[in-house]
Order: sequence, then structure tokens, then C-alpha cells
Amino acid sequence: MKLHTKELTVLKKVQKDYPEFADSSDGLPLEELRKNLGIYSKYAQETIMAREKDEELQIARDNVKELAGPYNDTLKALKLKLAYINIRMDEKKGEEA
Repeated sequence: MKLHTKELTVLKKVQKDYPEFADSSDGLPLEELRKNLGIYSKYAQETIMAREKDEELQIARDNVKELAGPYNDTLKALKLKLAYINIRMDEKKGEEA
């Protein structure tokens, strides 16, 4: 089976960042890999649920959103104005002599 670039990237990253995990997983039969897939999927779901219930994290996110709001609004307006200028410049290119 030929692996795609994305799959090769995942394999290399796990082997680099979690070598013990990669080594222990590489020798497992298919049934054990399926079992581990279920275990790690459960852990991932529990982590997501814990993150969603974390009130301090939600407060911090809300604070960041509020503090970043004026910057984001300004950048949004500037990007729109820059796009407008570029369109007008493209329209006037034919007028140059």
C-alpha cells in the first residue's frame, strides 16, 4: 500500500514526537490496533468534554475575543479598503499613457 504525503507526515511526526508510542504500536496486530484506537478515541472525547466544561478557559476566550475585537475590526476594514484601492488601480491601468 502506497502512503500519501499527509500520511507520511503523520508517521514521521509521531515517530519524532512520540517514539515510544510509535515503537509499541508498530509491532501490534490489527486487533490490538483497533482496541487502542477505541481507547485513544475515548480519551480524546473526554479531553474535549473537559475543555468545554472549563469555565476559566471560557472566560479567558471571551476576554481575548473582547480585547482583540477592535484590532480585528480595524484589520477587516483595512483589508476591504486595500482591496477597493487595488480594484480601482486595476481599472485605471488602461488610462496610463
